[in-house]
Amino acid sequence: MLSPLIFVIHNSTILGLIIQMILFVSCNYFRKIGIIAETSIKERKKMNFMLIFDAIILALAIYLFASAIYMKVKKQIPSMFVPSAYISHCKDVLGYISYVFPKTLLFSIVTFLFGGEATLNDIHLLGFIPTNVEKIINVVFMIAFLIVWIYFSSVLKKAYRKFFEQA
Repeated sequence: MLSPLIFVIHNSTILGLIIQMILFVSCNYFRKIGIIAETSIKERKKMNFMLIFDAIILALAIYLFASAIYMKVKKQIPSMFVPSAYISHCKDVLGYISYVFPKTLLFSIVTFLFGGEATLNDIHLLGFIPTNVEKIINVVFMIAFLIVWIYFSSVLKKAYRKFFEQA
């Protein structure tokens, strides 16, 4: 079973590029009006790579949130959580949804906060915070994201074992 982050990275390239374009345009605007300081070419290349990664994380958060709402409203398991071929093997669809839904919301919110903070950090909109504090904040968000990601992955595995017939 693919991890949700890898799945979204593979399947939402266009969404990630759209988010990157929006951030790029807004970053250039903020640079023109003087909110963001000019950076060197080397820093820009590093920033562009990280911005793409952060945009993918934000896209993951939005996709997770939308999938959770879809799952709750339609009472169907999205193929993001379980491969389409195995969805018919679910013993209790409503039980699976009620088990996974709140954990998915938690993961999507933490992912959105991490992606948002990292994006703001990369385009230097957190310039009013001292650099050493900014790095600490970034590390704290990253650790929280990784902990919740590991937790969410284990929840999906546990839910699969609990609610699906083993072949």
